[in-house]
Amino acid sequence: MKFYLTTACLICINFFYCTERNRLNPFDPDGKINSPIQLSIAPNDRSVKLSWTIQNITDFKGFRLYRARDDDNFYLLAELSPQTRSYSDSLLDYYHWYQYRISILGYQNESRPSQPVRFFPGPGKVWLLTRYGYSIRQLSYDLLHSLKVYNTNYPPISWDLDIGNDKIWLAHAQYRYISKLNISLGYEDFFLQNNFLQPMDIKLDSNSDRVIVLDSRRQSIFLLENQAVQDSIALDYDNYFKMVVTNNSEIIVINDNSASIFNADGDSLAMINFESGFTGRDIMLENSLLYILISNSVSNQSKIITYDKSNQQSIQLNLTGNYILFDKPVNKNYLYLGEVITSNSARLVKLSMEGNRLLELPVLTGYIDDIAINQNDNSMIVLQRYENNLVLYDSLGQIISTNNQIYDPIKITVQ
Repeated sequence: MKFYLTTACLICINFFYCTERNRLNPFDPDGKINSPIQLSIAPNDRSVKLSWTIQNITDFKGFRLYRARDDDNFYLLAELSPQTRSYSDSLLDYYHWYQYRISILGYQNESRPSQPVRFFPGPGKVWLLTRYGYSIRQLSYDLLHSLKVYNTNYPPISWDLDIGNDKIWLAHAQYRYISKLNISLGYEDFFLQNNFLQPMDIKLDSNSDRVIVLDSRRQSIFLLENQAVQDSIALDYDNYFKMVVTNNSEIIVINDNSASIFNADGDSLAMINFESGFTGRDIMLENSLLYILISNSVSNQSKIITYDKSNQQSIQLNLTGNYILFDKPVNKNYLYLGEVITSNSARLVKLSMEGNRLLELPVLTGYIDDIAINQNDNSMIVLQRYENNLVLYDSLGQIISTNNQIYDPIKITVQ
């Protein structure tokens, strides 16, 4: 009897371990082990580079790479040798979701596939500035992938991109610095701390290579050449927060109560005072036209002042709604504005230049801190800083993708 019991026990034990081993076998499709291969993705304009790593497997025939377009119907894209660790897929079409997954091909079976990775190709280069994330990022069109990351030593508050010369200029208001980041070398130069109290905005004058710095607390605009202050412009009021530079080197600044225009030598050309009760919100240039957004949150009213610099004439467009920032596609007769709905909700609105509402996007929880129009296809990006949220809309206002994984984003632009 003992012999039979012992034999039975051995059979049970052996069966248990064999069963457990099969369940842990990476080539067992019914096993409980996760896929032994991890796939990563680096998308570009119309192409993507895929790379992968494997764990604890040395003897196998190769890999099978699968792709799906716009759905979950994966098909075999390529069968690759066991030495291969990357693959480039090119000549993809814009405005389609592409998914990829990969498996290890054994001598008898195929492993579980990796977790799928996906991306949505489109035109333009997306750049994102984070403040207490201490970084500048180049993102994929769909906002889901960081293609390049450049770290900063101090929290930036504003920037100007000179990507053609591998430079990004940064203003660090909290630490009274400005800096120049060389993106090809990843090196950041800091200078002129003692000249500034609160550098709020920074611009590169492409005509002269001058760097122009708006210092709100000093109530001044500083003109820099060769990293040294060459001149300054005194401002009449404080609380200036944004600046634009025209193609002929004119400088335009806005504060709560007015917008001021100076020529390249610092001489005052015009001052546009805002109506009592209205606060300056945003400014934007298009050719000879300066657009100024002001609003009255109490009366829920806003105005767009269009100032023609060529003849120094302005017109006002009265709007219902509390709008706080805007952007405009080039040479189009409409614009997009961020509208405050409540203290904790906002939405993007498309308006004609006559003030007619052409489109209202769904209300978002939280505040809208920046808007970027992709001039390549008129898609739109909304940035919500305190929600760590980016939302990409197509030109019809449909959401393509969202990203809430990047800490403290403050500004976004598309080139």
